[in-house]
Amino acid sequence: MATPLASGSAGEPQPSSEPRSGSGPQPASDPPPASDPPPASDPPRASDPPPASERQTASERQAASERQAASERQAASERQAVSDRRSASERQAVSERQSASERQAVSDRRSASERQAVSERQAVSERQAVSDRQAVSDRQVASARQPRSEPQPVSEDQPVSDDQPVSQRQPATARQPASVPQPSAARSRVGKASPRGSALRRFCAIDERPAWIDLASTLRGRVALFALAGVLLLFSLPVRVAAVVVAGAAAAAFLRTHRDKAVLVATLLVLLLDPVWFADRIFDAYLLEIGAGTAWSARNVTRFLTAALFVIAAVVLHGVARNPESSFARRPVLWMFGVIGAWTAACLWIERGAVSLWLVLSIKILAAYMWFVCYAVVDQRSQQRSSQAMSLGLFRPFWGSSSTPIGKGSGYLAKLRCKDDRELAVTQLKGIKLLVWSIVLQGFSSALASGAARAGVPKLDLVVADFAQGRPTAIATGWLALILAVAIGTLDLAVWGHRVVACARLAGWKLRRNTWRPLESRSLADFWNRYYYYFKELLLDFFFYPTFFRFFKKRPRLRTFVATFMAAGVGNALYHFVRDVDRVLMVGPLVAIQNYGSYVFYCVALASAIGISQVRSGGAPAPRETGLGGRLWAFACVWGFVVLIHVFGGIEDRTITFSDRLIFLVHQFGLQT
Repeated sequence: MATPLASGSAGEPQPSSEPRSGSGPQPASDPPPASDPPPASDPPRASDPPPASERQTASERQAASERQAASERQAASERQAVSDRRSASERQAVSERQSASERQAVSDRRSASERQAVSERQAVSERQAVSDRQAVSDRQVASARQPRSEPQPVSEDQPVSDDQPVSQRQPATARQPASVPQPSAARSRVGKASPRGSALRRFCAIDERPAWIDLASTLRGRVALFALAGVLLLFSLPVRVAAVVVAGAAAAAFLRTHRDKAVLVATLLVLLLDPVWFADRIFDAYLLEIGAGTAWSARNVTRFLTAALFVIAAVVLHGVARNPESSFARRPVLWMFGVIGAWTAACLWIERGAVSLWLVLSIKILAAYMWFVCYAVVDQRSQQRSSQAMSLGLFRPFWGSSSTPIGKGSGYLAKLRCKDDRELAVTQLKGIKLLVWSIVLQGFSSALASGAARAGVPKLDLVVADFAQGRPTAIATGWLALILAVAIGTLDLAVWGHRVVACARLAGWKLRRNTWRPLESRSLADFWNRYYYYFKELLLDFFFYPTFFRFFKKRPRLRTFVATFMAAGVGNALYHFVRDVDRVLMVGPLVAIQNYGSYVFYCVALASAIGISQVRSGGAPAPRETGLGGRLWAFACVWGFVVLIHVFGGIEDRTITFSDRLIFLVHQFGLQT
């Protein structure tokens, strides 16, 4: 029996321990043949190379690891790029916010500085006014001690001087007029001393006498005062219109809780009685021509269209109050120019007849009420706006007006309202005085006109028209006609303005005079302020201030000149061209523009002269000349220029060309052309 293999080296055969019988000792056996199963292999050593499959698996794992690492690096790079972009965007946003904050801070500091400068200038102006009043008071005391001297009184009707630098004046809508003294001050002033000045002034100073003021504060005195006003108005108004004006003034003065409605009702009644207040002789003839054969008369069509205008204006003003930042609310002048221009262009395509009559009157009404609408829009945009009834009641208010609103808008009038009964009495007495003075000036004007007619001096428009047709008059006659035209025109403007302002004062508003002592003008800028005050204010509000506060802020002299030119030149020309838009319908746009050339030259010359006067003054008021020679020189310079340019702007006949007017003026100096 064979024994199992002893332990030993693997794969080596062991010799048998028992010898085979019958044989001697045997040698070691040979290795097993190749067919036998191979012995078990030894475990691999570390120094041995790995098999090919294991090397492939390791390579794949290494490649996958590298791909994953590359993917992670790419993702990290993308995240870093996104983070960098986000950081750059955040830094840019922070920088922009910081820049905007800095700009806002600079703007706020600049605005605060400007407001402080305006406040300081206003304080200086108020201190100067107090000083001036104190000086006047001192002179009055000295006059009381020396009866022979007669100091000139200070009138509250004096407009603000335009010789004052425009940068130091508040906008016209914010300027406070000189107010009537408060009751206590008025009582102490008029109760302790009699009015000073000339004998005529002392006689007419009824608004400074305590007895008259107390009488005007009673019911009996008020009835007598308004009855006298009605009689005085009959010199210039029809009976029915005068009655409505007096009743409207009384209602506005004493119905404090229903004042706005009273003003609106009185205005509508006056417009019902006199609907075509804007028409002249030429326009009336044109209406008769285009309205021949129509069922409705021009007056009835005007009444209907005026009522429609009030309804549309009420809707528009309501929209402005709800949305004060709309385009129309911010730019009413441009919108009105655009509407009137488009309406005029549409009317030019329509033949004459009933439709044309309605269109022509609607265009004329829009042009006549344009500036009333603009002031109403400005008032309704403000935070302290008045009622819409009051704004509509100032559409050519019952006390009278031209296309230039006398009294501007409700915001301006709110600052001029009398505060108590005594102040109201003083203001109404001033209104009576102004009515009387208007009648006196009307007598002067009529006397000049009748005297010129008796002396054989023709009117200026006839003189220039005859000269254009080859029939020149004597040089002396031409100068007389020119000077008389300027004098009568100034007197007529003063008469009309005094009557309108007097009626407004009867209603309880302390309005400034429209024309105030133009013969005392010290410069052309001063003349422009005194001659037609509310027209000047309109041009300041809608042309001067928008230009002055927007352009050339770093060049004050150029800023003043350009703003003045925009007001007295561009604004003046646009105002009169739109006012006379019916001329475009009569003769066509090209001929109307050609005929308007002489007035454009007038506006350019006037604006340039006023602008130079403003710049030369350097912002300081011109010194009032006390000597006779200085006053005569100022009078000659100012009124000489006014007379000369009157040839181009004062003759209403647009058919007289610019060349004819220029040749006539050259002829007046004895020069041949």
